[in-house]
Amino acid sequence: MKLLNLGCGNRLHPDWENCDLNPSDPGTKAVDLLRPLPWASASFEGVYCSHVLEHLPRGKVSSVLKEIRRILQTRGTFRVVVPDLAGIVRAYLQSFEEARKELPGSQLRHEWMTLELLDQLVRETPGGCMGRWWKLDPVPGKEFIQTRVGQEASAHWKDRDAKATPVPSTDSIYMSEPFDEKRRMAFLKTGENHRWMYDEVSLGYLLSKEGFNDVKVCRADESGIQNFRHYHLDTDESGQVRKPDSLFMEARAP
Repeated sequence: MKLLNLGCGNRLHPDWENCDLNPSDPGTKAVDLLRPLPWASASFEGVYCSHVLEHLPRGKVSSVLKEIRRILQTRGTFRVVVPDLAGIVRAYLQSFEEARKELPGSQLRHEWMTLELLDQLVRETPGGCMGRWWKLDPVPGKEFIQTRVGQEASAHWKDRDAKATPVPSTDSIYMSEPFDEKRRMAFLKTGENHRWMYDEVSLGYLLSKEGFNDVKVCRADESGIQNFRHYHLDTDESGQVRKPDSLFMEARAP
């Protein structure tokens, strides 16, 4: 099978053609999704794109989807994964109601869910407030955060500075660094920020509008791409979901 991983980051597999805007692996091809894709029409049986669309300007996403449909073979599968806006909002509202009732630990959960909803949309420095939260020692609400973002947080905790400073509260994560417009503009060009958010309805509408068929939500461990679980892109070797806060959708090229 010819398979393409668009925006692979460090989550890749040798059986796939892997590409990214800023490749971190010598075997990864440098590709800018905002330009026409460098493959002939009907080149791939499957295309996978995880936690990428939310980093693109909303007005550019339709042209990206057109290009993906172009390079897919007839009945080829497009698997797209994004942060689940509806799931984040539901978790935020639950934390809000629990915090109003002053349930144990609810204030911390509400604070985290507010960050999860907003931080990647507004941050102006690498990692933002979420990254600074993960560097606290001990990590406030660690178990709850683990259920929300899974291995992404675990990797940060494993690699964080051993000299992380213990703090009594999360207040310090909101303290701004000295303003530097040049550095801020350079950061915004890295693409780390979320430029939009999607749910099942909005993403499904976009896929259908751009000509995809059989649009559906699926689990992290199921796919129309043959042997997808074998590649361990959305789940690890033990079957655990790598990014539990995600929306997993698939569609087929006509």
